Amino acid sequence: MKNLLFKSLMIIGFATVFVACEKDDSSSTAQSTNAALIGTWEATTARNINKENGVIAEDSTTTLPAGLYTTTFYANGTVINTFAGDQDTAKYTLAGNILTLIYEYPNNPSDTSVLTLTINSNTMKSVSEDTYTYDSVAYYYYEEISWIKK
Repeated sequence: MKNLLFKSLMIIGFATVFVACEKDDSSSTAQSTNAALIGTWEATTARNINKENGVIAEDSTTTLPAGLYTTTFYANGTVINTFAGDQDTAKYTLAGNILTLIYEYPNNPSDTSVLTLTINSNTMKSVSEDTYTYDSVAYYYYEEISWIKK
């Protein structure tokens, strides 16, 4: 359960939005986006929406205690997530506002998470959505995390 919550929090969103009036050089924008991501981020709030067959089963927003969940992005493509003292390491790629996290576990297949990010100076929002069907029930999961840069 702790691992699921940890991954769920990571999956929740990261979407980088840059607004420009003139023609934009995608190369410099990508470099700016990557540079803005590098560093340590602390989660401040988490919103979860769960639906079963289109009916909302949960819609909650939680204020997270300071230091409970942090994520550190390194320029070499490594990210270290710390949740309640437990650490998990992944590789990441960032294409525009789409963050892909690849977790490698000994004796297990890798796990990939895709998030949408919005970065504005020292704040970030990550969003993740997932749908699946199990036992004839259609599930929808949405998670959004707000972050501040440390």
